[in-house]
Amino acid sequence: MLQWLNFEQEQIESKIGTLRYWMHAGEWSNQSPPLIQNMRQTAQRALEVVDDQLRKRRFIASDDYTIADRALFAYSTCAESVGVPLKCYPHFSAWIRRVEAQPGFIAAPA
Repeated sequence: MLQWLNFEQEQIESKIGTLRYWMHAGEWSNQSPPLIQNMRQTAQRALEVVDDQLRKRRFIASDDYTIADRALFAYSTCAESVGVPLKCYPHFSAWIRRVEAQPGFIAAPA
């Protein structure tokens, strides 16, 4: 579980989270297009790893829902808002629905 928490921080939050920050803080136009593209590509590779893991099990660290799923959900599900399409990741998409079906899940306001 600790490895997945670290993966989320190093590969997901650091890329998708940074891209979202730039977008919401008005910093997007201050970044070079090659840097933005590199961040998107790195995020895509990270989501490929996640999708592959979720092909093997229901949740990221085990077949049970854990804190690693909660951590991963936050930024990974925002990928499309920064130009990282999720349609290529069917296991990840199914996992999103499983997380959203958990008792106590609170959806973001529309």
